[in-house]
Order: sequence, then C-alpha cells, then structure tokens
Amino acid sequence: MSVGNAILAVLATIGGIASIIQIRLWIQNWQNSRVDSFSAVERRGLDLLRQIKTDGFEPDFVLGLGRSGAFLGGWLAGNLGSVPIEVIDRIHKANATDPMEFPYCAEKIGLIRCIYGEDASVLVVEGATTRGTTFYQFEKIREQQAPYWKCRYCVLYEVDTSTFHTQFVGQRMNKAPIRYPWHKTPEYKDFIRLSKGLSVL
Repeated sequence: MSVGNAILAVLATIGGIASIIQIRLWIQNWQNSRVDSFSAVERRGLDLLRQIKTDGFEPDFVLGLGRSGAFLGGWLAGNLGSVPIEVIDRIHKANATDPMEFPYCAEKIGLIRCIYGEDASVLVVEGATTRGTTFYQFEKIREQQAPYWKCRYCVLYEVDTSTFHTQFVGQRMNKAPIRYPWHKTPEYKDFIRLSKGLSVL
C-alpha cells in the first residue's frame, strides 16, 4: 500500500470513529430530552437524591401528593434510607383550570400529625407541576392543620410557568410535554385530553 493510500485509510478510520461518537452524542441528547420514559424518571430522580443529600435535609417522612407523587415519593423515601412514606391523593376536574380537590386532606394531615408530631420535617413530593397549583393548595391546608411542620418541596418536572418556590427540582422545562412517564392510557388523566384536545397514549 502506498503512503497516500495508507493516509487515506487512516483518515477514513478516524472519520468513521468521529461519526460513531457524534451519533452516540445525538442519541444521548435525545434520550436526555425525553420525559415520557421511566429511564428519564430514574435520571432525574437520582439528581433529586443528590440535591436533597447535598442540602442536608433529613425528613421524618416523605409525603407524596397524588398518584405521581405517591410512586416518586416512595422511590425517594426508599433511597433516602427507607424513610416512612405517606400519601394524600388529589382529584383533577375535567377542566384543568378548575381548582383540584384534596379529599379529606385536613383529616389526613391531622392523622399524620398525630403519628410524626407537630414539628416534623417533611419532604413533600409531586411528579410534575405546571403552575404550582397542587403545592399551593396543599400548603394552604397544611398551614391550618400542621403550621409547625418544616416542609421542603420536591418535584421531578417543573414548567417555567410555575410560581411556587420548589426547593428540589429534577428538570425545568419551558412548556409542559404532551405526556409524562405515568401517562400511559387515555384513562389516566382525562382532564388533559378534555382541556387541550390531546390524546394521552
């Protein structure tokens, strides 16, 4: 093989390697930009764990709000050293702009307060927030029922339109996605489809 052909062969090899690296970077960027897979939940969840541990906050229990807060809160509680987990559900209205309901929220806070005390440290968790409505409504009830709880708020995905001060955020976004990882059937969140005309698949 001539020197010229050898050089061309080396350049072709280098070009091939560079292309493979570039493709891998594109794939990684695409994966990191996705929010509708559970691998994204794990990535952002690990980041939340790092934030909480770096902050030094040690909750007496984790409180999940709604279904997304329930499973994310359980995951965080386990990975924070098997901290106890509690859940308060909420119900969305058909119109997404209507206030949501917290069935028996005051009663549940009262019961939880009896278990963990008047001045418990609480990590309050939600899966995603667009305007901070869930946190605002919970905080309003919490201030009446457990005014001495020391609460820190944690969310996996926060849209820039949220005005609530959330201490721990997995990922901030400039707009809400069509679906989150837990939106796998049309029945999960009818209000999204009804209010936006979107099909949650």
